[in-house]
Amino acid sequence: MSMISKMLHALGSIRFAVYLLLCTAVLLFTGSVCQNIEPGIFVPLNSLMLFDWLRTFGLENPSRTWWFFLLITVLLLLGINTFICTALRTAKIIGLRNHKSIMAMLFTLSPHIMHFAFLILMTGYFVLYTCGINSYNNIMKPGIQRHVPGSDIRMELREASFYPVDHSVNESLNDLHVDAKCTVVFFDDDKSDMRTAGLNRPCFYKGYSIHVADFNPKKAKSMPKDVWINFTIRKNAGIPLFIAGIIIFTVGVLLYVTPVLSKRKTNPDH
Repeated sequence: MSMISKMLHALGSIRFAVYLLLCTAVLLFTGSVCQNIEPGIFVPLNSLMLFDWLRTFGLENPSRTWWFFLLITVLLLLGINTFICTALRTAKIIGLRNHKSIMAMLFTLSPHIMHFAFLILMTGYFVLYTCGINSYNNIMKPGIQRHVPGSDIRMELREASFYPVDHSVNESLNDLHVDAKCTVVFFDDDKSDMRTAGLNRPCFYKGYSIHVADFNPKKAKSMPKDVWINFTIRKNAGIPLFIAGIIIFTVGVLLYVTPVLSKRKTNPDH
């Protein structure tokens, strides 16, 4: 066995996976302690991309974030371990294809297909938090345009409307706005496109999702001239990987379940 083959088998071994899982558990416990001691360091993770946080808050507070760097390394090794282990077992099963029927081989491959799908989904999440856009506090007033982050597209807020609540039990809640609905116009290459967004009802345009995070006025009796909506703008670069992972995982589940159901139908007493 060559040196490269030995390294691949060592990286893809179950023993190495167990060690990595133990390290992950220890680092996650350590992280929970560090986060409780100084939570302000980790709050920006909700709005910053991963690498932006690592080179700012991460590097500036090594005594509180060292575990996070180790955790990323361990998770990367765990992904490599899963990929190598799955690839080696898949190659072995395909090598024995002449000794099994096609359905039997696909049934044996189905768990490994689901493992590959899991890796694709995790890669999608990594792409989301490293290559995506997660822009908060985009406050806009009607008639004012601004650029969509990371693009030349301009967006304009129009026709904002608000919906109050009628609360019969607690009168202090009466006339409070509980929802906002607005029209957003996108301008791109001398073309315009109109979308409608609301609270918990984002609109989508060319891979971007526009979410209503906050709005004003809060009450129906407030001055209507101070109208604004706070948008959260996101672009998820990992969506194609999410879709591919879900499809492949579904195929793996179907390949695993179909033979089992067929056996139960042919042998109802078992």
